[in-house]
Amino acid sequence: MPEFLAAILSEIAPSRLDEIKATLARVEDNRSRGQTPVSDDDAAYINARQAYDRALYDLACQRANN
Repeated sequence: MPEFLAAILSEIAPSRLDEIKATLARVEDNRSRGQTPVSDDDAAYINARQAYDRALYDLACQRANN
């Protein structure tokens, strides 16, 4: 991602490229370092919340179309 940002910003502000690269070099890499296992209870909770959110969304769409 830092390389992508540097490429875009070099197009927008080429005169500040050194400053941009220095700033991006200080940004901590926050990419996932692997998978964190999810317990069955946590997965059930997440799935229930997603189902609830989807039901609310569907209801909102239905009401908007009536």
